[in-house]
Amino acid sequence: MLPFLTILSSVFIFSGRLPLHFVSKDPSLDWDIGKLRKEIYRSKLEPHIPDAIELDSIIEDSFNFHFEKRHDLTFYDGALEALEYLSTKYHLGVLTNGNADINKLEIDKYFKFSISSKDVKSNKPSSGHFDEALRLSNLQPSEVLHIGDHQVNDMKGALKAGFNTLWFNKNDDEWVQNFPEPASISDWYNHQIIENI
Repeated sequence: MLPFLTILSSVFIFSGRLPLHFVSKDPSLDWDIGKLRKEIYRSKLEPHIPDAIELDSIIEDSFNFHFEKRHDLTFYDGALEALEYLSTKYHLGVLTNGNADINKLEIDKYFKFSISSKDVKSNKPSSGHFDEALRLSNLQPSEVLHIGDHQVNDMKGALKAGFNTLWFNKNDDEWVQNFPEPASISDWYNHQIIENI
C-alpha cells in the first residue's frame, strides 16, 4: 500500500465570497482573509469613527472577537474519531483557504502540517497549497489523497496537482463539474473507505 498523505480541508466549515472591490485595491486581500476582514470592518466603521487610533482599536478588537468565535465550532459527527484513527495510519495535513488554526482548535496533534492561503499567497484551486503539501511531505502526487468538500477548490485543484481525491459531500449535492465525479463520503463515520482508494 502506498504511504498516502491525507489532506483534510472539510473537517470544519468555512464559506463565503470575497468582496471583489477590496481585492482590486489590494491583491493580497484575495488570500489574506484576516486582513480582508479588517478592511471590511474599516470600510463600515470609518464613516462613523473619525479618530484613527480609536478606529484601529475597534477594528483590532472586532477582529480578535471574530477570530475567537471562528474557533468556537462544532465538528462534524465522527470527525474527531476519524482524525484519531487516520492519524495513526497516515500522515495528515490541512489545506485551507481560510484562517482556522488547528492549534486553537486543539486538533494539531493529528496533523503534520497546516497550510493556509496566507502561507502560500494563493487560494485553492491554484497550485500553491498542493505544491507546498508535496514539499512538506516529500511525497509524489500519486501518493497523496486529498479529501475536501468543494468541487472546484478541492477536487479540481487536487486532480490538477495529480492527487487522488475523495469528495466530502455532506449535503448530498449534485456533481456539476465537467470532469468525472470522484468517490465520495457523506459522513466521517465512513472514513474506512479511504483504505480502498
